[in-house]
Amino acid sequence: MRRISWASGIGVAIALMLAPLPAASAYASQAAAVRATPTLSCTGSGSGAFSPGIPASGTPVKQTAKLSGKYSKCVGSSVTPASGTWSSNGKVTPAESCQVLVQKPFTLGGTLSVSWKNGKKSTVTWSVKFPPVKVGATTDTGKFTNAKVTGTEGTGTASGSLTIGPSNSKECISKPLTTLTVQHNKIKFFLTG
Repeated sequence: MRRISWASGIGVAIALMLAPLPAASAYASQAAAVRATPTLSCTGSGSGAFSPGIPASGTPVKQTAKLSGKYSKCVGSSVTPASGTWSSNGKVTPAESCQVLVQKPFTLGGTLSVSWKNGKKSTVTWSVKFPPVKVGATTDTGKFTNAKVTGTEGTGTASGSLTIGPSNSKECISKPLTTLTVQHNKIKFFLTG
């Protein structure tokens, strides 16, 4: 009788241990679905500058980049801000000349600071990877994924793309590339807290 009771006890214990698994699996699926849905999606535009300026020809030069602009057309949950302003400071790698831009990919790394309309702030640590500029093109689009986001609006990640181009048609032809037009194409924030 003791053996039967012992075996029954094990069976009950196993049943109790296994019973929550489907529910846990359901919760995991729900959490994955939440992570896959952006908290906030925005489109932004602005301007920027390379310093000291990418030379039209000759020896490549190390560059820093400063960008700034506004986010508009933000969509998301009711608790998220509708718009905001942004600025970014970073470095361009490798050293660049306009001749190198059409030959090799480059990266803009640094931080993106966002001040939302609701008074909260976000800081994105990003690395935007650009392909070589196509010959004759007026813009180049780089992408970033899973960039770390911190700040009072929440923590999480951000993904999206950044399109840049010279604001003067003579830049990168007869003069260094210094001033930029900037477009954020659907930057997506995945935030919690």
